[in-house]
Amino acid sequence: MIQAFAPGEVSFEEAHKIGQELADRVLEGKYSYVVTTHIDKGHVHNHIIFCAADNINHDKYHDCNKTYYHIRRLSDELCRKHNLSIISPNGQRGKKYNERQADKRGGSDKSQLRKDINIAIKSASTYEEFLLLMRAKGYKIKEETFGEDARKYISFRPLHQKNFVRGSARSLGKEYTKEHIKERIEQKRERKVVIPKKDYSSRKLVDTSDEKFKNSLELKRLATIENLKIAAANYNEVGCISELEHKISVKKEAGEP
Repeated sequence: MIQAFAPGEVSFEEAHKIGQELADRVLEGKYSYVVTTHIDKGHVHNHIIFCAADNINHDKYHDCNKTYYHIRRLSDELCRKHNLSIISPNGQRGKKYNERQADKRGGSDKSQLRKDINIAIKSASTYEEFLLLMRAKGYKIKEETFGEDARKYISFRPLHQKNFVRGSARSLGKEYTKEHIKERIEQKRERKVVIPKKDYSSRKLVDTSDEKFKNSLELKRLATIENLKIAAANYNEVGCISELEHKISVKKEAGEP
């Protein structure tokens, strides 16, 4: 199993802990497993490797289509528990073969429209800001309002097209209806509010003289960033350089790194 997290959202210690929790919940203590947490890419991710035979009855682990959704549901629950983001289903089932192929090549108009909508959602704080950003990209928009007299579907038209593309589950996917667009923006804003800021002031500096940091530039870069955050947190706590120097000298005398 591979469990990935959004870039910059989780420390490798927390990611490793979540990977262990996921393995425990999926395997229910029956199968031996190993969790490895990789930090050599642009995002932290876990590899969970487990023995196919259980330790109780020696029965083989059975995998089927339902297994994927079961594991994904458990992983999403753990990520919500730790205030981390999850990937929402894109609702793009049922697309025609030529549209799927065009999406892979990045050449279809609908594929580009989805990309532009996703980018605008990431940048917008409100539904109104989203509409402004889409119009700034050159899109004509109609039926974007809500209410009893409002039409059901929002529609978009790029400058080079004659016809509007309806924001319906059938046309673009259920994540691109106006209700879901507004909901995605609001959920993103809520996540920003609930995610607690990490307290770096009590953390110890990472010793980058270890051999593993010499062999991995990416690992050393991440450790350097961590140390800068710790140093900045300590400076903010004390307020000035003289107090920081005093704090460092006290820690040295106490034998703390």
